[in-house]
Amino acid sequence: MILYLIFFSASLFASNSPEILLDIYSKDRWEFVERVSHNNNVFETKNTLNHDKYIMIEHSIKHDKNKILNVVKSIPEYNEIISNKNVTTELLYNDNDTLYCLQTIQNSVPFIRDRQYIFKLYQVNEDRIDWYLIDKEHSLLSDYLNDDIHTLTYGAGSWEIIDKNNQKVLIYRMYVDEEVNLPLVFIQKLRINHALDIFNDVLAWAKGVG
Repeated sequence: MILYLIFFSASLFASNSPEILLDIYSKDRWEFVERVSHNNNVFETKNTLNHDKYIMIEHSIKHDKNKILNVVKSIPEYNEIISNKNVTTELLYNDNDTLYCLQTIQNSVPFIRDRQYIFKLYQVNEDRIDWYLIDKEHSLLSDYLNDDIHTLTYGAGSWEIIDKNNQKVLIYRMYVDEEVNLPLVFIQKLRINHALDIFNDVLAWAKGVG
């Protein structure tokens, strides 16, 4: 599932979205940022690829892990799951357990165009689901490129459930380059807030399914 934000990206890069996942999972030192409502612990660490920052959220869970991961995969229900109604999601097609999805974000910030991206979402193992944005060379994106909406192509993330301190812990790691020229000190707080929103949307939906 993709983070919906309005934030800045700082740099030009030569890497591609799948490399973000490799970089995120190479990190073993995350800086604690804050503990917020619903007992969510927020961390960040340096993005080696473009000197920005990744976000990680942790939350101990009690309900069935499969319910949570099934929510992450429930693309046709995203427009109900995601509480921010400026975000719309469409399942384009699936190839076995791999899903290709279009997400659009109506921006409320003046002079900033709406955003869109197509992301590939797939289950890595029984405890982990990854996603990443496809680039403009992908044939699937060609039908959606136009001047009226800004297309994002650099981002990735992962949902994972691990055993930690005798508890099941849901971890969401992510980074998306929104290509908006705003100060990082202002933007990072927005990133965290929006990441928490979608994290809590997933937990709330999973709790509601029984």
